[in-house]
Amino acid sequence: MRDKSKAAHLAKQGVELVTGEISDAESLVKAMQGCEGVFVMDPPNFAPKPGFPDARASLSNIHAALAKATPPKAVYLSSIGAQHDPGLGIITQVRSS
Repeated sequence: MRDKSKAAHLAKQGVELVTGEISDAESLVKAMQGCEGVFVMDPPNFAPKPGFPDARASLSNIHAALAKATPPKAVYLSSIGAQHDPGLGIITQVRSS
């Protein structure tokens, strides 16, 4: 869970700060509902289990929350390389296909 105080400057500009837990899809839905847009960045795991089950679970929760909350805009930033083709090791752990 993020520390809202670190984004206090954004709150002063009128941004509503809402937190969610990446492992809890329903908390993500609550955070995403009624907003103008969503920016998601799942932190990298530099010691993943084989098959990347933790990253896959996070990605599944994000997908489920987006499908249920239906924000008009969404950005998913991979901090580790989801844009690369599969088979390149841990840099593709959050690639959805």
